[in-house]
Amino acid sequence: KIERKGFTLGVKVRNRTELLNELSEQLLSICDESMMLRMEALIPYDFSPEKEGNDERVSRLVTEVLKSPEFQII
Repeated sequence: KIERKGFTLGVKVRNRTELLNELSEQLLSICDESMMLRMEALIPYDFSPEKEGNDERVSRLVTEVLKSPEFQII
């Protein structure tokens, strides 16, 4: 689990692709190519949950997703 100041993604992810897929499936009503590119820009290609500083990157990614027009509260 990736945790940051009370936020838990709730799933175990092993790489960038899994992280982006989980976030887009859980939080977005529509995930087009431009949204995916914006998300990819925030997470490095060699993302690993164990690396130092990646919790900050995930927090920035979640914040960006929550601010996006594609986000929808279900």
